[in-house]
Amino acid sequence: MTEPASRTQPELSVAEREFAIAAGVSSDAFTGESAEINAQWQAASAAWVEAEKSSWLTTVEVAKLLNVTVAEVRRLRARGDLTAGRAGREFAYPNWQFTSGGRFLPGLRVLLSAFPPDYDPLDIAAFMTTSTEDLDAASPKEWLESGGDAHRLVHLIGDLSWA
Repeated sequence: MTEPASRTQPELSVAEREFAIAAGVSSDAFTGESAEINAQWQAASAAWVEAEKSSWLTTVEVAKLLNVTVAEVRRLRARGDLTAGRAGREFAYPNWQFTSGGRFLPGLRVLLSAFPPDYDPLDIAAFMTTSTEDLDAASPKEWLESGGDAHRLVHLIGDLSWA
């Protein structure tokens, strides 16, 4: 879903740098220190992605959790009732979609349909598991599990779109 952190960005030409600076990008953005900070951020980001994906559930695990067939899990994904990302040729399902009791997170279908189309399962996972002051320092997942209103989250999700 993302490129490995070891992959480096190509150097900008002198003309590209000059254009960027003329457009308002600080010349500090092109220092060696900035490149090191960027490399650290890329490494941390890649580590987060791998840690996040390692906790995701397989189709078989979701079927067992929900006490349904594998075919039903696939139908749920195809209908947009669950989100999943590719893990090789298979799908993997972010575990934030489920309560500790093995049920769908309340309001899940409404939420999934509210995300901008360019949001992938990792973007959605980051949103759903990051605490926010808009929800009294709870994450959207925690908010819903504690009885919070899904429509409040739909409003927050609406703020994510550039459209």
